Amino acid sequence: QESLLKAKNFKNLIYAGTISNDRGFENMINLMLKLPDEYKLNIAGELNEKLIRQIPKNLKAKIILHGYLNLKQLRGLYKKCGIGLIMFNNVGQYYMSYSLKLFEYMHYGMFIVMPNFGEWKKFNNEYNVGINIDTKDEEASSKIIKNLDINYLKEISIRNIKNVKKYFLWENEVNKLIKFYNQLS
Repeated sequence: QESLLKAKNFKNLIYAGTISNDRGFENMINLMLKLPDEYKLNIAGELNEKLIRQIPKNLKAKIILHGYLNLKQLRGLYKKCGIGLIMFNNVGQYYMSYSLKLFEYMHYGMFIVMPNFGEWKKFNNEYNVGINIDTKDEEASSKIIKNLDINYLKEISIRNIKNVKKYFLWENEVNKLIKFYNQLS
């Protein structure tokens, strides 16, 4: 775990997965506008032209578009990033959904920044994996992120690696089996 932390930069933020404004793309851009230049946002996933056009020119150096990455490339990127972003809007399934990303971010020892509504808040209260923010309030969110203590970030980072192994890996396998059997019947 210490070696994993050595490679991490807690000013490297990441969002991986399907990208849309419902999934917080605009929220992430607004957040990056408020964070100092040493903060970078890595986006792993396909972006359509319409979304790319939403990125202001002055953010081009702070938002790194990796496009689609295979698993090996994604793991390499995860190891360098210290903060996993989930900036979903409070619509439809995003109120309740534990995104698979949450567990991936935890597995790679990231501190998670996630919404302050629905199950996200409940999950964080129980497992203390990061912070809940108002995804629409980039001013407050940027202040919170800038003021995070590095030792606290590292402590949560290590805890997330332990917790994902302790609580979630076996449960994932059980859920896959249940799903598989339900499809058979």
